[in-house]
Amino acid sequence: MKRIVVTLISLFILLSGCHQEPLQPLGQSEGVAVTALNIVTKGKGIGDIQLGFLPPSSGQDAQNGFAGWLLVYDDQNFDAVWTRLTALKKDEIVKLSDAKGENRGYLIDRYEWADGKGNTFNPNQKTLSEGQAFEGGVYHFYVATVTDQGVVGLMEAEEIIDIKPAAQNVFVTTEPKGYTVSFDIRGDQRLVGHFVGLSEKSMYVLKEELKSLTIKDFKKMVQLKKGVLLKDDAREAFMGHEFLTLEGKRVDDGVYTAYVVSLDKRGLLDISKSKNDIVEKAPLSISKETINDGLGTVMLIGGGTVSSDPKDKAIFEAMHKAAGGGIPRLAIISSSRMDSAVVYDHFYYSDPELGSFEENYSKMGFEPVFIPLAVDNAEDVRNNPYWVSLLASCRGAYLQGGDQYKHVKALLNPDGTPSDMLKALQGIVDKGGVVAGTSAGM
Repeated sequence: MKRIVVTLISLFILLSGCHQEPLQPLGQSEGVAVTALNIVTKGKGIGDIQLGFLPPSSGQDAQNGFAGWLLVYDDQNFDAVWTRLTALKKDEIVKLSDAKGENRGYLIDRYEWADGKGNTFNPNQKTLSEGQAFEGGVYHFYVATVTDQGVVGLMEAEEIIDIKPAAQNVFVTTEPKGYTVSFDIRGDQRLVGHFVGLSEKSMYVLKEELKSLTIKDFKKMVQLKKGVLLKDDAREAFMGHEFLTLEGKRVDDGVYTAYVVSLDKRGLLDISKSKNDIVEKAPLSISKETINDGLGTVMLIGGGTVSSDPKDKAIFEAMHKAAGGGIPRLAIISSSRMDSAVVYDHFYYSDPELGSFEENYSKMGFEPVFIPLAVDNAEDVRNNPYWVSLLASCRGAYLQGGDQYKHVKALLNPDGTPSDMLKALQGIVDKGGVVAGTSAGM
């Protein structure tokens, strides 16, 4: 496996959710340890996480018989990891790095890769001590200095990563008698159960409202038919039509998301949303308006365009004018992504530095509209009458960067014919609106 070293333009930093972190204070060290060890990139899987570090201060000594830098992670503390590694010989350490074998470490044999830039872990790499998968738990990250004699130094990153046991792959299925919510879970000893309910609110608003509730409060909501409480090993919940939303309303004439709240003995650990929605809403009526002079605009924008960056202001001003001025409704389409949860985050999550699409485009004078289209939920969205009508009601659409093949895969039907959503995009141009795309969206 090769180290991934990519210089990301600001667009891809925005879209991937990966941020360069400031250097942390040095962690605990032993022997000829590396310096300035830092987690420079985070992600949902161990293969997404990158460590940056610099060589030991006594660099010449470390190069004597240098065999590599060993990247490991574990739920154990520094002393336990140091004791385990120093008991191993060089050939045993090399075996740890076998991705098809133990896969409990990743040995980098290039000294110059201690340059502060990101070094990846092996895909699906397991914990050092127990060989457990990267699932729920609190993890520490280490880089060991390895010579022909074995491990001679170890450094722990100051920052830890706490993977909460949030439900994965949440889907809601509409049935004649109600709704079935199915999901996968990550193992975690803190987990005592799940609460499943429906809501029209965004995940981030809902999380703030639920985080102060106790297990007793969730049980009261069950009594009021606002949700279902499951044991920690359950994977499915059924809610009949008698069930209400978390807000106490009937599921009628709206768009509802299924939420799975992971619980510990105190209350909320984490919350996950369904990849698809319950759409109990009639399609919008589409006016036959003509925008500007009726000649549509296609804006091809190169990579690196960021809605929160003042230097790109002129681009969005031109898009605003092409959409007819005023407060034009603009669909933000991130179908260049596999995971609908990532698409949702980009629109709604207010990043401390970059903001959210919802905030940024509102500030620029648009009425931003979320279209929940990604590869993993395209079957439920691309021909859905409501979502298609919502897109058709817009005066503009903006396709985000990422992977252009995923745009194609999401917007075309499996047989290669245009989906209704793709036809709606064409309709925006036909009535004189604007369809813009940046990077892969271009």
